[in-house]
Amino acid sequence: MRPVAVRPDGALLSCYTAAVAEALWRRGGDWAAAIGLGSVLAIRPEGELFAFRHHSTSLRPLLAPDLHRTGADDASGLLTGLSRAYERHGWVIAIADVHNLPWSTGRGRRHAPHWCVVDGRDEGRWHITDRFTMRDAGGEQPPWEGWISDEHLPAVLATAPGSPEQRLRDRFPFGDEEPEPVRSRYQWFATGGHADLRPRGEWLCGAAALRRLAGHYAERGADPAAYRQTEDLWVTARHRRLRQVVLQRDGSPEAGKARELADTWERVPMMLHYAEESARRGRPKLTALRTALEAVTREESRLEGDLGGRSG
Repeated sequence: MRPVAVRPDGALLSCYTAAVAEALWRRGGDWAAAIGLGSVLAIRPEGELFAFRHHSTSLRPLLAPDLHRTGADDASGLLTGLSRAYERHGWVIAIADVHNLPWSTGRGRRHAPHWCVVDGRDEGRWHITDRFTMRDAGGEQPPWEGWISDEHLPAVLATAPGSPEQRLRDRFPFGDEEPEPVRSRYQWFATGGHADLRPRGEWLCGAAALRRLAGHYAERGADPAAYRQTEDLWVTARHRRLRQVVLQRDGSPEAGKARELADTWERVPMMLHYAEESARRGRPKLTALRTALEAVTREESRLEGDLGGRSG
């Protein structure tokens, strides 16, 4: 299939869904509808953390039903594995570490998993596309694409072990549940997997999830460690904005309500950062966060009512 006209907008996506969107676009799929209309906030307690799912149904089958994470521990294995996967599909989702990416605001500053798409192969070099964009303390990170040589690719795509919350996040990137992720130095997605990936256990969704999270912050908000998973709520906010954009594009009468929901969600990550900084200073201020969570819970409850009890 030929790609649809509009390429993925990395300002509406996480780094994971930006890579998925780019791969879907290359297959001619409607990446915006697949990710935006299927967005969900679902949580499951995991000790002191929460497992987060951001997709009501798995995105994996839209790329390949047997897509699975694989890897290698040496440069030769990386180049061979990428070559095989690229020859089969014409693209490969590769996992990296922001610490090593020349175009990342996190280069040399912090470690975090990051996905990009290998979408070109030439003599001795690879073309990489990263549609993700954001602004953080390190500055503005625009979309990036360019060529990287065989010699330099292993350094760029080397991963790090990851924090407990990052490792937990890596089990649910498509909305299903992976087993414990591969821990190879180099990682990418290839076809040929056959594991049962259905999410296990009981999940809280939408307003119920937000009420549980509000209780978490009310109880533990004075501790900076309580905010280790702010990024997951930031992702939900982006996906809610994408949902609004899709409904508006399609002329849906629900677009106005979707805008109100997205506007309300936009405040949540800001208030989480504010609360975390106040906790780090030893003077926790949680009122603004509580107000933001109450507001978005009301909006999510309204959405669930419109959908007959389903949040999506």
